[in-house]
Amino acid sequence: MQATPPGDQADQLDIILQEIRDSGQAIEKKLGSITIELNILKDDQKKLSDRLKQAESNVAEILPTHKENKKAVECLQQQDTYCNLGWTLLSADVNGDGLKDLVIGSPYAPGGGKQRGVVAAFYSSASRNNKGETCILT
Repeated sequence: MQATPPGDQADQLDIILQEIRDSGQAIEKKLGSITIELNILKDDQKKLSDRLKQAESNVAEILPTHKENKKAVECLQQQDTYCNLGWTLLSADVNGDGLKDLVIGSPYAPGGGKQRGVVAAFYSSASRNNKGETCILT
């Protein structure tokens, strides 16, 4: 299920998607099957949290929806092989501060063993780096 950004955010998302098309990349290779909207930086600018399609990359990106900043706001990376980071995404106020946080579900079977999984919550915060340089390893 995909959330559609309201109003101008939808226009900004269209711009980002068009830029991906213009670059010659397939959208499904750049953007995963799940996309949600949230304001994880508490800066009144919506971001898109997105699961990359390639499971072997073990990476989920938080992308800005404004065209001035094309870099990922954060790169979330799982160290385990085949962790399917971001298999499910949810934006919800987990810590009760009135802002939507990012909740990520990641099923995986490390080393071919039993199926396991991780659920992680990333709280919205103004102290997050918005220059695309922060990587969070879980």
